[in-house]
Amino acid sequence: MVEPIGSMDTILVVDHDRANQKVLRLLFEPEGYLVQAASDGQSGLAAFRRSRPALVVLDLKLPRVPGRDVCREIRKQVPSLPILILTAIADETEKVLLLELGADDYVTKPFSPSELLARVRALIRRRHDQQAHRCIRFDDICVDLLEMKVTRAGEPIYLTGRELRIVEQLLRAPGHVVPRQELLNRPGYHQRRLVSNAVKTHISNVRRKLEKHPKKPSHFVTVHGVGYKFVR
Repeated sequence: MVEPIGSMDTILVVDHDRANQKVLRLLFEPEGYLVQAASDGQSGLAAFRRSRPALVVLDLKLPRVPGRDVCREIRKQVPSLPILILTAIADETEKVLLLELGADDYVTKPFSPSELLARVRALIRRRHDQQAHRCIRFDDICVDLLEMKVTRAGEPIYLTGRELRIVEQLLRAPGHVVPRQELLNRPGYHQRRLVSNAVKTHISNVRRKLEKHPKKPSHFVTVHGVGYKFVR
């Protein structure tokens, strides 16, 4: 038997069919996973909030709250949590729509147990890898790249959505210059002067919030004529 990547990870199964719940429990528990099950969307969301699982296996045909809405809500609350959809849909267009809902993967019913288990292992492995590299620290700042939260000495710091995206881009490429156009990839800002001014404003705000000495930044550094880079 192949050992699971993380011991005692919890898998939440949200499926209206109790027979499927039993099959999945018998598949996952011998591999060392804890399994929680819910039979409708509302109880599935409640179980998700209560247990914070490592992965959600989600059926779309759920009573009370549709599976699509469950998927959206989980994705909104914990963007990094893997969601695997169980679906009877075979049409490729519909499968693309499932991924656009926020699902990380899907398996078509009836499913192969070995294939499903392999996909579950891969998703949980990826999550563990992400968690191992989720926080970047400098000075007394911690940036959680999974939850996209920023703290200073444990206290939360508010950054706008655009500021967070700029910080994420720079932190994911430490020491490398990121061009201004990539930091502000937005329609209407294709003109060089507009891009430069807009990015300069956002970077100034980031420095004010995260640098010890905003007027003499040591982490969010300007590379004149090109863009910016993050230096630890």
